[in-house]
Amino acid sequence: MTDLNIDEEISDSELEDEENEINIVAQFVDANDEEEKGPKIYLPLNTTTSQLNMLLNELLIENNLSEENNEYKFRIEDIDIETTLQNTFQQLTDNNELTSTEEVIKIIYLPQAPFKIRPVCRLSE
Repeated sequence: MTDLNIDEEISDSELEDEENEINIVAQFVDANDEEEKGPKIYLPLNTTTSQLNMLLNELLIENNLSEENNEYKFRIEDIDIETTLQNTFQQLTDNNELTSTEEVIKIIYLPQAPFKIRPVCRLSE
């Protein structure tokens, strides 16, 4: 029986990716009342909107601020987060609206209206 060394299991490219990953400190802010919700958290720049949605739902339910999972739209400053934080940060730096990733970034969230499709019933004689 041979002992496995964890370091041997991780490839060099995976280690480089983890070392090069940039994290930000973020704070969720409700767009309706402009109140900060939950703690400040570290997020990697490759975080997607679906991951932000899951994280926010967990934070709101954990802090008894919501009872169910909802869909949210996210933005930083005046730029909507459409795919990842990294793409949004690129837009912000291109517009000179963001100077540093070392400050706390306020991620503004707005609940989206849930749409449900109901079947249409027709009466015919």
